Amino acid sequence: MRRPRAGKIVRTVGPDVEVALNHLHNRLHMELPATEELAEQQRPAGTDNLFVAWETLTHAQNP
Repeated sequence: MRRPRAGKIVRTVGPDVEVALNHLHNRLHMELPATEELAEQQRPAGTDNLFVAWETLTHAQNP
């Protein structure tokens, strides 16, 4: 019987920050300086290989 390999779970915010920032800051005009800084550090966002992909391209500065 084959034993499963031990793995490491990595918890990150991922590229979802762009979606939240676009909605809350650009549309609702909320001040989110820490979130803006995080988004800028993560740009350009790629994909999480699940269902989120290219959020910078689709959401950054998108009113």
